[in-house]
Amino acid sequence: MTRHESTADAPPEPLLSINDVCRWLAVGRDTVYALVRRGELEPVRVGERNRFLPAEVRDYLEEVAATPLEQPLRPGDRRVARQGG
Repeated sequence: MTRHESTADAPPEPLLSINDVCRWLAVGRDTVYALVRRGELEPVRVGERNRFLPAEVRDYLEEVAATPLEQPLRPGDRRVARQGG
């Protein structure tokens, strides 16, 4: 079973809107759209709208939380993984 498949017993989670993702990540719409452009979040197209799988957003949060920082972030900075150990 892939990470996006659900079991037969559990109903699928509702898709998230862009505003839902903004609330989950505590960021603005521009940041979410930038994550989409960079391929860090993958939307599902529903008609003319972008929707997001909750599991996709959770996976992104786990990945970001596991990425060590070289230095504290300031506004406008991007995460920088430490080189070496």
